[in-house]
Amino acid sequence: MKHKVELEWYALKYDTNKKRIVNYNILSDELAKSIIKQMQKKEIHNLEDLKSCINNWMLYYYWTKSEFELAVTNLYDKNLENAEKVDIYSQVKPNLDRIAEYINNVMDLKLK
Repeated sequence: MKHKVELEWYALKYDTNKKRIVNYNILSDELAKSIIKQMQKKEIHNLEDLKSCINNWMLYYYWTKSEFELAVTNLYDKNLENAEKVDIYSQVKPNLDRIAEYINNVMDLKLK
């Protein structure tokens, strides 16, 4: 297991300083530390446990937090009431399996 890794997975986020939408790396060192801690406590035994760990971490940090939400609508729709609110969690939820596989490989966890 590698302790020091640079994890990268991007989602869209509005940068209030730049006043534009940017690609934002959602995987921080804190997630890697959390995974390592849970591996040492023997709380993660397989890829499903890792996926659950990642899901819970993502929910805590990115689900329904206004700083990570965007209003998305059709380019030609002038009515913002038709916009759908999309947060970072909703962007990554469909990819949780791939993210778990990616982290397993990059951190060399050897989970099956």
